[in-house]
Amino acid sequence: MILARQRSFPEAKSKGLRALSVDPVLFTSDESHYSIVKGANWMGLGSEAVVKVKSDKWGRMTAEALEEAVQEAKKQGRKTFDSCFFCSCCYCCCCC
Repeated sequence: MILARQRSFPEAKSKGLRALSVDPVLFTSDESHYSIVKGANWMGLGSEAVVKVKSDKWGRMTAEALEEAVQEAKKQGRKTFDSCFFCSCCYCCCCC
């Protein structure tokens, strides 16, 4: 997430988040791991920077729901900097 932020907002590295002229937003599945929101908080973005997108039965964001969320964010003047696609909890395998 930090690398994505640096790529989208390079000024944040030297001037911090106060230098951003837009509201950053990232998208993740509504079934994603809690660490996505936690990471946004640690980065100083806050939990409202994370938009949880409707997922299918496998925990994957649906294309339609993602497109709708992106369009809504654009209407609000927000800028997408990341989409977390592989942070769902144990749908396909057991990693515990």
